Amino acid sequence: MSPARLVAAVLVAGVVLVVAGCSSGSSGHTERTVTSTPRTSFVIPTQTTSRVAATPPSTPLPVPASIPAEIGVVDQTSVDAVAAAVARIWYGWDTTRDLTPHDAKLRAVPLLEPRLAQLLRDYPPIAGPGADWLELTARSAVLSVPADGVRPGVEAGAPADTATSAVRLLEITQTVSTPDGPLPDRRLVVGLALVKVGAEWRVTQVGTR
Repeated sequence: MSPARLVAAVLVAGVVLVVAGCSSGSSGHTERTVTSTPRTSFVIPTQTTSRVAATPPSTPLPVPASIPAEIGVVDQTSVDAVAAAVARIWYGWDTTRDLTPHDAKLRAVPLLEPRLAQLLRDYPPIAGPGADWLELTARSAVLSVPADGVRPGVEAGAPADTATSAVRLLEITQTVSTPDGPLPDRRLVVGLALVKVGAEWRVTQVGTR
């Protein structure tokens, strides 16, 4: 089966995860527990942008040529290292400079499969970032995912890695800092699909549960 077909058909059965989502004050982000029962399926989303295909912008958004310095050196021959690095970058938001979370996704481009990188560059989201982002922006919040904030998700029945494709389920913790002090951590469950490009791994899909 080709990597593209494998990615499209990925089903990770039997995921058992309990994730507490946290927020505070006036953010409007209530605490919740997400539990999936045994024998249910986790499907990696097939789309990572809310943009509807249309005419690409006349001036493509700039794409970084290197991984953000705070991530450090990434062993790009390691599927786990690449998956963790992309999760950290993708969910590392700086509302003092980012217009939307899409800007963080663009910072992950050096570790993305070329077609996904092109999609993100040419088709930024047309919808607004939402109330949660606006609340974070009002607080000048910076969200980061530290190296120890990425952990393997608890799963069963995941397809085995092949020589050219793999899937990973990760639990990540976003730390939230503001000029007025830290806000409660946020926890997410992230699914990623990866393919081998030459000798290195690249991410083709990213999505949250």
